[in-house]
Amino acid sequence: MSQQNRPASQSPVPTEDEQRRLNHQIRLVKKGLKKGSFNAEYWTNSAELENLQLQRTEISRKASMRDWEGAEPWENIPRGQEVKASICAHQASLRIAKKRADNLDPENAIHDEQDRARRHETGTDDRNSGDQSSFRKELIATGDAKHPKFEWLWVPVLGRYWPEEEVVAAHLFPCMHGQESMDDIFGKTKSPELFSARNGILVPRFFEKYLNAGKILIVPDLPDDRPPLAELLAWVSQETREFKLRIIDPKWEKLDHLIHLNDEET
Repeated sequence: MSQQNRPASQSPVPTEDEQRRLNHQIRLVKKGLKKGSFNAEYWTNSAELENLQLQRTEISRKASMRDWEGAEPWENIPRGQEVKASICAHQASLRIAKKRADNLDPENAIHDEQDRARRHETGTDDRNSGDQSSFRKELIATGDAKHPKFEWLWVPVLGRYWPEEEVVAAHLFPCMHGQESMDDIFGKTKSPELFSARNGILVPRFFEKYLNAGKILIVPDLPDDRPPLAELLAWVSQETREFKLRIIDPKWEKLDHLIHLNDEET
């Protein structure tokens, strides 16, 4: 059917020229990504990249649907399911990149800090919510984190006890992205895991701000150079998963600073 005779209800499938244009733009954006920086510019470029890849996948979807002549609905065939999963992944990554870029924008960071201070003073801070409180209690209980004598909690990232009032429950998958984004990336679980102990770790208050700023990452304790699938699956299936720290910015001014507690150094 020619483009001239196509019914108005059918949108035309983009041409190969459009595919080539998108491929060219994707290559340019990938070259411009400064890996390791993880600043606002990096996440803005990442959002642009995900948007371009989403457009390219949409073109593949339309072309595949146009060429499908089977009796079964296109969405049910393996190719349809594959494309749908790819679109969901790009949509989730786009949401995350946009939020991260917005959170790291210097102007927004000032407003966010002022808003956090206001919410803390008025008792409306997120950490006073029922979800966050239960999340912290579950982490303390499952990790047997309480000191037998003193009001201290065990902090895995330091390998020692820390004053309880200075310990917070941090999310491995940031709660600001929401359960929907978590499900899009890792798949839905029987019970939501955003506020589950499996998605958390007890850290000192000062440490959490470095996590939120993207200076430090908590990653699976696996080889850095693409571990074998069997090793990855074995790690995922563990009830207690081991993690490790990775510092993103090698020029970070805090790298050689000491942490003091009761005249001891860490």
